[in-house]
Amino acid sequence: MTRAETRRYALVLSVLAFLFLVRVLGQALVAFFGVRWLPAMPEWYSGLLPYRLLLPTQLAILLIQAKVSTDLFRGHGPMTVSAHVSDGLYAGSASSISPPWCFATY
Repeated sequence: MTRAETRRYALVLSVLAFLFLVRVLGQALVAFFGVRWLPAMPEWYSGLLPYRLLLPTQLAILLIQAKVSTDLFRGHGPMTVSAHVSDGLYAGSASSISPPWCFATY
């Protein structure tokens, strides 16, 4: 994978993370401040997880997304895959030390 491709992926993932951040902020505005220009809480919130647990979970997801995007922009770090090919497989830190669920956040 070239540096340009990696940066392109980082940009796409950053935009998606930003959109998720806007959604989380909108939901928090409705939950804590009762803003009326956004949909009511039942339209945002399924109730599967109490909101007192949902919000910190969403913030943790945003932190993971920020780490992945930052590593991709920089081109190194635990959330990147090196461009070196060994026996037809990418040899990179993401495949060797990061749990698979890290990449499910996107």
